[in-house]
Amino acid sequence: MNKNLILISSIFTMLLIPFCLAYIFISYVKNLENNNKCKCSYDIRRKYLKFYGYFMLLFSILSLFIIAHALGNPKLIFLTKVIKILSLFISIICAYVIFEYSKILESKECSCSDSWKKIFIKYYSFIIIAVVSLGFISLLMSFCYHILSGNKSIITYIKNSFIGC
Repeated sequence: MNKNLILISSIFTMLLIPFCLAYIFISYVKNLENNNKCKCSYDIRRKYLKFYGYFMLLFSILSLFIIAHALGNPKLIFLTKVIKILSLFISIICAYVIFEYSKILESKECSCSDSWKKIFIKYYSFIIIAVVSLGFISLLMSFCYHILSGNKSIITYIKNSFIGC
């Protein structure tokens, strides 16, 4: 397969998915903010959801820019590691905040917030929580295996996997 086609497809995917998610988050929150009658949706988490959408937009463009420059300049490789750690940390916080906010909207029976975007955001938080939980359980199991067997190859493999992401 043509390497340029793979590169362009990965760049397109790297920008398309965060842009779509950010659009859903930002447009949903702006709709709730513009609806003055929807007082039941007001919570500090609503602002976080909007800022997370903006963060996704800026972060995807910044990540693409840094990765493109890191390929030509090996001194910038540490920035890609910072991006990975920052992205993981913010995704964990985001999953919790979005999950809690969707629970608040459901518990108040906030009918003015009903939209397909509300349902999407709820299931998005479920997916992020599931992925982070599975990753944590996998790491925990591999460390237990390492401790019980004394085999260092699994730890080396995990280290190389994280560096290669």
